Order: sequence, then C-alpha cells, then structure tokens
Amino acid sequence: MPRKRKLLAQLSALQSNSSFPQINALENLNTTPGGDCSPKSSKYFVTEKRNSSRLEADFFNQPCVSLAKSFLGQILVRKLPDGRELWGRIVETEAYLGGEDEASHSKGGKQTQRNAAMFMKPGTLYVYQIYGIYFCVNVSSKLLKDWQLCNGPSRLCQAFGIDKAFDQRDLTQDADIWMVPGQDLPGEQDVVTTTRIGIGNRGEWAQKPLRFYLRGNKFVSVVDKKTEREMAARGHLPCS
Repeated sequence: MPRKRKLLAQLSALQSNSSFPQINALENLNTTPGGDCSPKSSKYFVTEKRNSSRLEADFFNQPCVSLAKSFLGQILVRKLPDGRELWGRIVETEAYLGGEDEASHSKGGKQTQRNAAMFMKPGTLYVYQIYGIYFCVNVSSKLLKDWQLCNGPSRLCQAFGIDKAFDQRDLTQDADIWMVPGQDLPGEQDVVTTTRIGIGNRGEWAQKPLRFYLRGNKFVSVVDKKTEREMAARGHLPCS
C-alpha cells in the first residue's frame, strides 16, 4: 500500500479509536436536544475543580524541549462560539527543534507564508492541514537562533474544533483559546521520553528522543513499552 494511502487509513482508524486523544477533556458541555445544559459524563470528560489563571508569556518563553515537557499536565481551554468551554489535560507532546531537525517545518530557519507563526512570539499557535483532511496544532517556544516548535496531534484539533482560523493566535491573549495551570503536575518519574511518531523518513532525526508522555495514561496514542521497562529497571518507574 502506498505510504500516503496507508497513513490515511491509519488516521481514519484512529479517528474512531477512543484511546487516541492526547488530552483528557475535563468536562463534557454538550447539551441535549431538549436544551438541557447540564454537563454530561463520558469516558473523556470528568468534572474537576478549575483554575482560571491563564498561563502567561513567561511560561512559553523557554526552550522547545523544556516547553514540551512543561505542557504535560497543563490544561488547554477552548471557548466555543456559544460560550461553552472545553477543558483538556495535556498528556502527550512532541518537540520539533527547527534548525537541523529534518522533521520540523522550520528546518534551516526558512520562513514561508505557511509557517510564519513559528517565527512569532512564544505561545503563538501554528495550525496546518495534513492530507487535506486533518489539522495539527503547534505552539511556538523560546525565540532562539534556531527557531523552535512544540507540536501536538491532529486529534486534539478534532476534539477542540481547532482549524486554520486559529493559526497565529496568541495563547496568552486570545479570547477563544488559552491554557491554565494544571493540578498535580507530573514529576520526572512520571514522564516517558521516547521517539516521535510518523517521521520514519527523516533520517537520524526519527530516532531523537523528542516525544514525551505521561506513563499509565489511557489517552496516550502509542506506548513505548521497551522504554518503560528500561526506566523500571533503573528504578525510575514501578513495573506493570
């Protein structure tokens, strides 16, 4: 099967797989046809005490790998046009470093109309479309000589209704999308560091340990059991 067709088939399968989202949404705000606006429960949405303090510029102004790890456990908030809000806990991230990173859209520091958001202030959203079907959302990090990026999966865009209209939005200022501090943030022993997904044709960069996820979270897309066993052997994680 040609690579593009295979990837499309995988994405279609993932769309219906409830274990794929890289976020835990905190509250399901869907209403019933009769107009009942009370929260509904689901496997993704649970009620949790909210922290309304927006993460500000200082949080995003850090190196890419550091920012990718810092995202874990934080909350993404999306305000819908009708005023309802979707809250989701981030459980998986990837870092794209720019410069020599063969998988980054800012490789070599080349700026285009498409990737302009990657060269804006830290905390700026970069949204692009893949395969003409799905959107991916990304967040710019600290402004360095080699521009950097932290990347999130297309499933997050589907869950939160994020499309190209959100490209170049500022998470520190925007009224429709922002981040707030999470509760019970993970420690170093809770974070699994492994290789990124879907970039097997990017040479040595495909093997760089630039993906981070919360161990034991059922919403993580792909679990690296080998790395988890190695961490357990070193005493970093309990065996499962």
